[in-house]
Amino acid sequence: MVLGKSGILRIDVLPILGSGLVDSRANALMKALPDPLGSRITAMRTSLGYSIKGEYSEGEAKQLATDLFSDPIIELYSIDGTIGAGHLPNGEDSDLTIQVGYKPGVTDNRAMAAEDGLRTIFPEKYSRVASTISYHFWFGKDNVELDELVDCLHNPILEEASVLDGRDRLTKLIPFPNVKQQEYTKPKSIDLNVDDETLMKISSEGLLALNLVEMRAIQSHYRDQDTQRIRSQYNLPTKTPTDVELECLAQTWSEHCSHKIFSAKINHSDVEEETRYTIDSLFKTHIVAPTKDISKKVDWLLSVFHDNSGVIAWTDDWSLCMKAETHNSPSALDPFGGA
Repeated sequence: MVLGKSGILRIDVLPILGSGLVDSRANALMKALPDPLGSRITAMRTSLGYSIKGEYSEGEAKQLATDLFSDPIIELYSIDGTIGAGHLPNGEDSDLTIQVGYKPGVTDNRAMAAEDGLRTIFPEKYSRVASTISYHFWFGKDNVELDELVDCLHNPILEEASVLDGRDRLTKLIPFPNVKQQEYTKPKSIDLNVDDETLMKISSEGLLALNLVEMRAIQSHYRDQDTQRIRSQYNLPTKTPTDVELECLAQTWSEHCSHKIFSAKINHSDVEEETRYTIDSLFKTHIVAPTKDISKKVDWLLSVFHDNSGVIAWTDDWSLCMKAETHNSPSALDPFGGA
């Protein structure tokens, strides 16, 4: 028997319950769901899924499931997509399952780690992997607002969500997020001599994620006579930027580079403590400030927050410099998916 003949092998992993074992993901989400939505859910479980492009024998699929994707002491698995669709072991089906997976082109760290593991176990095979998570629900008598539940479970900028119910739920599993071949298109000029509404339309349709203040600043730059004079020297359109230029500006001012959300004022509600307060920059409050507090108590923090790197004392003669840089996708749109 060869699995993945259709091109996709689906391995799903479900936490075992009982004897002190819990589904921590489900428990945390149940606490976070707003009322009355959460109170109308009688039970919930979660499972992690891996869609693997490639052909594998049943034995190879089981080897991957037990050696790479699951811990047989605390987890169950399926190699045919059944758990991911809500057909759980012992004939137990969820009332409803919502499966969430990344859109094509979005960085999938769990899948990349799985690909490394696959190359270790089967070095002769080259397989791409995409990860999913399935939320399995059981409801009471009260109706649940399905759209609200789906909205709570995924970020539509980064993820797809599929509602799985009925006997044909296996046919509704999220397909593999194939990235389409990008065709070359000739750069085109974008007229910014327009009203505010059209400026924001340009930002939205171009996926620039720029606000009106930023779009106006760009508009003003290209209206400047010195700018127009310099552009004419390079045979560029004097009064209009190209779409490539706009993309470069948008990336420079993006969440990845400028950390606008991490630097913003955020009104935070703590549902457990039942408190509300304002965070003036997540970065300064929860990263910079604690680091500075720690640096006062230790002598091995030599340099931090300079050149995106940190230097710590290693020995009397050596220091260690650590630098991390991410270029995930789509970095212009979302801090968690791209920065």
